[in-house]
Amino acid sequence: MEDIARWLANGAPHNGVKELFAAFCLQIVRPGMPVGRASLGLELLHPEVSGWQ
Repeated sequence: MEDIARWLANGAPHNGVKELFAAFCLQIVRPGMPVGRASLGLELLHPEVSGWQ
């Protein structure tokens, strides 16, 4: 997990949430963690939108 935390802090892509999430999934699958599905939910500070998934 330290490698993933280091990657998030130093080497993760910054071009958008979709790209970051896809790259994160690859990072956790690479060392052998079995992932069949993944979902990301974010809370937003917006007067008309409460979240994004």
